[in-house]
Amino acid sequence: MELQLTAVLRKEDVGGYSSVCPELEVASQGETVDEAIENLKEATELYLEGAKELGVLNEKLSEAGIEIKEGCVRKSPVLTTPIHAVMPA
Repeated sequence: MELQLTAVLRKEDVGGYSSVCPELEVASQGETVDEAIENLKEATELYLEGAKELGVLNEKLSEAGIEIKEGCVRKSPVLTTPIHAVMPA
């Protein structure tokens, strides 16, 4: 079963790109965009495998707003909107 998750990448001053899966709070990095995404995918899969081995997979998925019922994956709707913050003088 596959999950569709989010990858957020950021170009770092040194060391390529950092990558984060915000739903599961998993992070990784890579020298290139492709490497950062691939490393994040691997880190996410290891996280999910570890959670399964510990018997907490459904709990972790539920915390991320993901529900698996009868072989179907359902994600809670997420609303994203930009915010504008005032920088201190």
